[in-house]
Amino acid sequence: MSTRRQQLIELIQQNVIPPADIARAADQSGIRPTCAQWRTFTDRILLTLGILALVFAVLFFIAYNWMVLGRMARFALIEVSIAAAVGVYVWRPRLTWLAPLALLAASILLGVLLGFYGQTYQTGADPWQLFFNWALLMTPWVVLARLPALWLLWLGLWNLSAFLYQSTDGFDWLPLPSGSSRWLAVCTALNITALAVWEMGQRRLALTTAR
Repeated sequence: MSTRRQQLIELIQQNVIPPADIARAADQSGIRPTCAQWRTFTDRILLTLGILALVFAVLFFIAYNWMVLGRMARFALIEVSIAAAVGVYVWRPRLTWLAPLALLAASILLGVLLGFYGQTYQTGADPWQLFFNWALLMTPWVVLARLPALWLLWLGLWNLSAFLYQSTDGFDWLPLPSGSSRWLAVCTALNITALAVWEMGQRRLALTTAR
């Protein structure tokens, strides 16, 4: 809850602002979005959905035409899409919303590329390795984009890879009983560490433009 909103609520609860003036006070306090703010919000939502639609269109197109497209054509389509997304970021770095979304698209397509690589060559790797490598390789883009949604995707991939690694008894060295208690301990340690690093990095490096 914002500071202005909290202050307004406190004034209303203390009867400083009469009920008849609540609507006018809310307008004057600036807690209600303006028409320009609503237009900006709508533009960003539509842009985000459009970019995600393009990303998943590439995924579904390759999956649907798997038997028609050759191996090189599949990889070329994904790699060209990644290059195009990175090119948008390099070409328009000052557009504060389009540029990080381009890296979000590139990061998702990177996971698609790793998935298709494992499917094509049947590497036999454990599932946790896919998400681990995905999170590891996209780390530079996450730092560059400074986009909260991309940070959450990155952290979610680490959690998922840790969960899948735990399901293979990878954390047997921990002095905890197997099962949910072990996973809870690993998940808690991982996310507390992420939060601590985030708070320190946010103060020194400004890891994102928003909390």
